[in-house]
Amino acid sequence: MEKRFAATLSRSQGRSAWAVIFRHPARIDPNTGKAGIRVRQGLGTSDDAEANELKDQLNQILGDEAFWSMAAKAEAEKRFHRRVVEIFFMEWSQSKVTLVLCARQSFPCQNPKTRNTGGRYCSEPQVLVKQHCSDN
Repeated sequence: MEKRFAATLSRSQGRSAWAVIFRHPARIDPNTGKAGIRVRQGLGTSDDAEANELKDQLNQILGDEAFWSMAAKAEAEKRFHRRVVEIFFMEWSQSKVTLVLCARQSFPCQNPKTRNTGGRYCSEPQVLVKQHCSDN
């Protein structure tokens, strides 16, 4: 059974602004080594209707695997609110990137200096390709 990813709204005690909580489908949880690290990010609004709209947009991204790669960021920027795109793609803009790809997909090494043509491990920036396919 394929794991479904969904965002929920959260409001910390004593705060008026909304946040979203979700498991990120393409980021590895360092505690488990599996996809689905827990993310909690503020939406920058205390308006209930706006928070629900932003959560719904994030759920559209989470529900469509086509958006689960950095290559989809430009399309996401055209279709979704800026804050939603920032939340989903924020870790990919930093120097260390974790990608989860099916082992059957080809993935060239991101760093030409390493000459690692298998694409399994590269360094500077570090890219780790981790298998997540249940079938062989």
